[in-house]
Amino acid sequence: FQSMLEILFREGAYTTGILRKSANMKVCKEIKKHIDESDSISLEDHQVLAIGSVLKDYLRSIPKSLLLEDMYDDWMEAEKLEEKTDQIKKIKELLTTKLPTCHLTLLKYVMCVLHHIDENSTENKMSASNLAVCIAPSLLSSKNKNANMNPQSVNSAIKVVQLMIENCSDIFGENVVHLFGSSS
Repeated sequence: FQSMLEILFREGAYTTGILRKSANMKVCKEIKKHIDESDSISLEDHQVLAIGSVLKDYLRSIPKSLLLEDMYDDWMEAEKLEEKTDQIKKIKELLTTKLPTCHLTLLKYVMCVLHHIDENSTENKMSASNLAVCIAPSLLSSKNKNANMNPQSVNSAIKVVQLMIENCSDIFGENVVHLFGSSS
């Protein structure tokens, strides 16, 4: 994951439509095959759009989702709070008290990348809201498959992820935006 995230941090921020545009499926399958078989593969040789697609696919394949389907209702409660400060406080509480450390660690790296892409949205056309639309289904799903299809529930999940992207430093700490070094 780390090499994919590093490339997305470095190149994705300057790639129009990153995580939204379709990638060559043959290339994506090739990358996944090499990763799954633990073959040595230089991701540097592949299109950043394909790397973004593979990352989304891997996030989607995490059993019970990165943000844990058992916590789905908790995330939805956070989104329903009226004040942004209360939403951030609730999200921080959920991250520190309920989310397993390994999930939190991966989430921090993913949010670092998404925040960096958002900071460069004038160039890549991917604001926090656009990124959240593309990545929320890969990060957060419900055990109730009807909720995953309900437009209101989907919109709430998108808002939670957007809030995390936009308030990355407040939620995860000041250092999170520097996990891959300086953004310049």
